Amino acid sequence: MIESASMTDSTLFTKWRPKVHLMPPHGWANDPCAPTYDPVRKQYHLAFQWNPNGFDWGDISWACAISKDLINWNVSPRPSIQPSIDKDPGGVFTGCMLPPNLAGADDGSLTCFYTSAQRLPIHYTLPYCHGSEQLHMANSNNGGLTWQRHPGNPFLAGPPEKFAVTGWRDPFVFSNKSLDKLLGQDADVGIYGIIAGGIRDQTPTIFLYSLNPNDLMQWIFKSTVINLGPNFSPHPRFGDFGLNWEVTNIMTLYDEKGQSYDIIVAGVEGCITASKDEIALGQPINRARRAGRGQKWLQGNFGSGTSSAMNMEYVSGGHLDYGAFYAANSFYDPVSKSQIVHGWILEEDLPDRLREQQGWSGLISLPRKLSMTTIDNVDRSCVELLKDIPGFMCKSDSHGTWTVTTLSIMPDPRTQLLRNLEMRSDSQPNAAKFAHKPSISFPKGLSQFELHASFSVESSTVEQGLHLFHSAGKLPSSSHSCTLANSSDRTQYTTIVYNALDNLIFVRRDHSSDPALNIKTETEVAPHILLSTKSKEGELRVETLDLRIFYDVSVLEVFVNNRVAITTRVYPDSGTCFGIEGFGNNLGGVKDFVVWPLKSNS
Repeated sequence: MIESASMTDSTLFTKWRPKVHLMPPHGWANDPCAPTYDPVRKQYHLAFQWNPNGFDWGDISWACAISKDLINWNVSPRPSIQPSIDKDPGGVFTGCMLPPNLAGADDGSLTCFYTSAQRLPIHYTLPYCHGSEQLHMANSNNGGLTWQRHPGNPFLAGPPEKFAVTGWRDPFVFSNKSLDKLLGQDADVGIYGIIAGGIRDQTPTIFLYSLNPNDLMQWIFKSTVINLGPNFSPHPRFGDFGLNWEVTNIMTLYDEKGQSYDIIVAGVEGCITASKDEIALGQPINRARRAGRGQKWLQGNFGSGTSSAMNMEYVSGGHLDYGAFYAANSFYDPVSKSQIVHGWILEEDLPDRLREQQGWSGLISLPRKLSMTTIDNVDRSCVELLKDIPGFMCKSDSHGTWTVTTLSIMPDPRTQLLRNLEMRSDSQPNAAKFAHKPSISFPKGLSQFELHASFSVESSTVEQGLHLFHSAGKLPSSSHSCTLANSSDRTQYTTIVYNALDNLIFVRRDHSSDPALNIKTETEVAPHILLSTKSKEGELRVETLDLRIFYDVSVLEVFVNNRVAITTRVYPDSGTCFGIEGFGNNLGGVKDFVVWPLKSNS
């Protein structure tokens, strides 16, 4: 147990501090900003909001991180741009990089756009003060280590005055063939900018601008892009699209067949929260419904609009992440030819007194690759279940089966650069099949690792999953239950489990930390269905449950079949893991169970 009277700040500073994830040397961190690949220097740039002067939000600057491989980062010890009394008195808020392929220059200079806060507070629940958020531009000649503000700032002093907005911030610059076609632009000519926000009492939205490639400070307002209405919810059980949007990206993603899809990724504020009655039932409630904000995506079509009305028609959408992941910001990576996204991993479960003692708060996720995925020959029984789960497009085919398309969310393959030598289950050193329950012990503790586990889930399966043990001792003898018997040497653990009856993934944290610390430990929950497909011969095959998990001291990033992501925080006394064990009623169906210790960046 931690007691402020006896625990020094230096001890608590390192106790729960991740070793693999990107973060500043100290202080508060939030939204990733201006991600890009710099083709001249052959390196990646990622900034993020940083308060170098305290553990909490405020005095917001940008930190600068540089990497050759998107995995191993060098973080500057000093801000790359700081607020100034005459330019950004309220802080340097979130921004984007002008993609190098749209810059039209190869001299190594970089251009970014950001929201300059002029006065605080700014929040969607407060009356909006026009001019409190301005659009500024800055340039860098040293790869983003330092930025020089353009003397013409601000070039947009606020949102279009005809709108009563709830917010107007977080620029994002991109190209888009659908918009080119709609506006009659020649291919690869159009440069567009969006700013996220909402229209009070009407809808969250994004404000679309066309940029003049010969004068990047000339942003011409075209239209709002989407009109969902307040708290639009295609699947009420899993939340809604809120009242105001932040850090919004538009991108074009492709599936395995080369089909393109226009996608919006948005940080969503003002979600309807769970009622007291729902909470009293004791059922798990996903984080967006607990906190009132979440990280969403949607797929839509730019219809037969005009240059002054280009609303995107909603087709499908869901959660980009069901946990403590927000403010996702992405870029197209020409090296991997894929869309890469990072997000802010929050520290909101830790009480303020502990955050203040540890002297830092928040970090940046590992890079994730986004694409669309299409699965053919899906059995009708799955499609009936998918109707209650967000994010799926289903189309019947001529064979009596269905084609299902949704967003694919997976760790960037370059995360494998972090791996040390693999460790396989104690019960399967070299065997092709598990003879006993799969388990791996780390007698000295392991503070960061990647785990891949693959299970065959039978129709009789109720729950199948993993225990991550944070306290030392022998593994318990029970192998079939996700609830452990009382054990003095296995008091702290985290459980990741798939419930096949309810089609839900749970991350249970109620035993992850000392209850006396008052750390929030609500269960994270996300919907998930294992898809059944039919072969030409009519044979029914159910996909395996594939779990890919990154553990880093106090961070868990969980990926399920590359379709569901859950990020969460755990704060065990040890700050480590002493073992992993699988459980369920089909442990003979474990296909893989392997751990890679990860190389530390700290």
